[in-house]
Amino acid sequence: MHNTAKPLVLSLVLLSLPSSPSAAAPGAGLLLVAHGAPGKSWTQPILHLATRVDSVLKERGERPFCRVAVAFLEFAKPTVAEAVSALEREGADSVFVLPIFIAPSGHTLRDLPNVLGQSADPDVLQQLADESTPIVRTRAHVTVGPTLAYGDFLERALVRQAKRISTRPDSEAVVILAHGDSDFAPIWRKLLIRLGAAVCGRTGISWFNFATVETGQAFLENGLPVIRQALEARPRVLVLGLYVNLPAEKIAKRHQDQLRTLLSNFRGRRVLFSSAAIVNDPDLPAWLAGLATSIRRARR
Repeated sequence: MHNTAKPLVLSLVLLSLPSSPSAAAPGAGLLLVAHGAPGKSWTQPILHLATRVDSVLKERGERPFCRVAVAFLEFAKPTVAEAVSALEREGADSVFVLPIFIAPSGHTLRDLPNVLGQSADPDVLQQLADESTPIVRTRAHVTVGPTLAYGDFLERALVRQAKRISTRPDSEAVVILAHGDSDFAPIWRKLLIRLGAAVCGRTGISWFNFATVETGQAFLENGLPVIRQALEARPRVLVLGLYVNLPAEKIAKRHQDQLRTLLSNFRGRRVLFSSAAIVNDPDLPAWLAGLATSIRRARR
């Protein structure tokens, strides 16, 4: 990570409002936008997330949206433009967008606003054109909410990950693996420190660190040295994944030989990788439903 980068700031309207039931809003659509990946194993849980969020709203007796839909920035269908057009054909004159991304990054602060027609950066637009990414053309009013880093959802999700594999907190260390974004390094660093402190505070573990490894490409360069430090400090190391749909365990499987070599130098010590992904966290649908409803009320 390069700490010289200056983060951009996106202003959002967020209000803490009462959770009283709201009337049906046939003119509003909710769109969950994720990055996307070629394989169904990545996209299916995201597509199912819309159903989970809609179920929460129905259980609460709240119908602030005519439909909850999903779109992807790249690699998968529907595109953002296709999803917005579909919502508009169903009668939506306003669309509330929630980015299913961990934290602010180039995707959320550059790509998404340009795809939605809210920004017009020539370089980004050219890149989108080169990638055949369609731009949204709509008369509907579009409102964009924050990433998953807003509020305390990620703290609760990572604490859950840690508790699933923790057995002796006093002899354990935590390492958080994340994608990161060098252009927004201070934001990611602040978030990872916040999350690590929350995990330690709620589990009794007293040592943590983190590494930004993209989706595993920088694991040997950035992740393995941090895991080594953790093994030097504690006999058990819990490795958690801060990814929408990539468990830390999956990254570990790609580097089994290197991990085996590392552990050969630490006889009797263990490294446990979490098999959980953020998209499958049981609290995510309710958190998204509450956030979307609050933004909807604030924008009335």
